[in-house]
Amino acid sequence: MVSSSGVPVGYPTTVAERLAEELMWNAVASGERVNPNSNFSQKLDAVQPHHARPRLLMIGAFPSPSSTAVGGQITACGLLRKGHFADNFEIRVIDSTQSSNPPAALPFRACRAIGRVLACVWELSFRRPDVVLIFATVGASYVEKGCMSLLCEALRVRRALFLRGGELIDVFQRSWLQRGLMRALLRRASLFLCQGPSWQKFAVDKLNYPIDRCPIIPNWTATEDLLLIGRGRSERRHTSQPRFLFTGWLEREKGIEELLLATRTLRDEGLDFRLTLVGDGHCMPWVTQFVQANSLQQTS
Repeated sequence: MVSSSGVPVGYPTTVAERLAEELMWNAVASGERVNPNSNFSQKLDAVQPHHARPRLLMIGAFPSPSSTAVGGQITACGLLRKGHFADNFEIRVIDSTQSSNPPAALPFRACRAIGRVLACVWELSFRRPDVVLIFATVGASYVEKGCMSLLCEALRVRRALFLRGGELIDVFQRSWLQRGLMRALLRRASLFLCQGPSWQKFAVDKLNYPIDRCPIIPNWTATEDLLLIGRGRSERRHTSQPRFLFTGWLEREKGIEELLLATRTLRDEGLDFRLTLVGDGHCMPWVTQFVQANSLQQTS
């Protein structure tokens, strides 16, 4: 079920209220938390006398309206600038959208990252937000955003980290260097926001966060217009050949390798089906080679 603002109804009321509640309380309250059993409006009433609309700085994928960039992170970040969530804050943003996929050359990306860090220093020093919401993912993203988080700590600004992309957890397990970096850069945020129980377990067990600072915030990107596509589609005529569709960037962390290995296994077992892949990415050469080497052109 989805609210009128396009945000799914989730835990404990709407996802927007859950996230706004956590951020607002960390932005302006001191002492003990308000009664967790009170409703959302009562909690806001308890906080708002201190500061009518807390100043929120969001750092994430916020491209200009003219940008043609697309992606899950852009969708998730963009929805927070609309509707109920945005009504609770005075919002400013720093855009960290990746300029291209595959990524641009390292010197170009480094220059842009330095510019964003300087913008963050300026915002923290002169705008003085009450709370900073920082989105990050695997690779250079979490290093850059981790540095911004430490800047917040140095300047005594509360911040909430929201890491997205399960490959981060896998990278932590594989590399002692990455483990050290993550523990150094992602520590001691005011909040470590989690998409689900696995992220919460990671924050508690690996990054040593207390569980009350790791709230679970369900995904809010299943908006009403997207759900209507499924509700409104016509019934497919029954055929003997099942059809599957994968759409997205062809990246290891999205499971494309496992999908094609499973496709080969099912084909070898004599099952007749059709898999269509829509997208591009780092794994495209591997996908092309694998399909040709295993004669999957008739099934994928």
